[in-house]
Order: sequence, then structure tokens, then C-alpha cells
Amino acid sequence: LEERVAELEERLVESGARIDVAEEDRALVRRELAGAAERQRALGETIEGQRLAMLEHARRRTRADEDAARRRADELDREVRVARELLVRLAEGSEQAGQEQPL
Repeated sequence: LEERVAELEERLVESGARIDVAEEDRALVRRELAGAAERQRALGETIEGQRLAMLEHARRRTRADEDAARRRADELDREVRVARELLVRLAEGSEQAGQEQPL
């Protein structure tokens, strides 16, 4: 009987030790999960910051492209206006030259 009691006590001690090891393992896993969650959160913030920076860059670039296109359109309008004025002057000059020459 004493042998059985001693054997049971030994098993209880071993079981208790295994339970302690399992609890430590679970605690370690919990800490690792918490660390991974924190790293994931920080990475998410970094990605969001990069997304916002890229969005702002795209907005600025689009505004700059629009401004450049507007300036180019204005420049083309001026070139067309100058060309038309030149054509009018040339046409007027041709008419005057035709009127001045005797037939």
C-alpha cells in the first residue's frame, strides 16, 4: 500500500511538473502572440503612413500636371492668336499691295 501511495505521489509530482511546464509554455506563447500583435499593429501604422504619403504625392503630382497642362494650353492659345494676327496682317498687306499696283 505504501508503495502505491509513494507511486501515486510520484505521479502527482510528475503531473504537477508537466502542468507547470505547460503553463509556462502557454505563457510564453501568449507573450509571443502579444509581441506579434504589437509588431503587426506597428507595421499597419507604417503601411498606412506610406499609403497617405503616396496619396499626397499623387495629389501634388496631379496638381502639378494640371498646372503644366494649363500653362501649355495658354501658350498654344497665344501661339494661335499670334499666327492669326500674322495671317490678318499678311492678308491686309496683300490687299494693299494689290490695290497699289496699276493694272
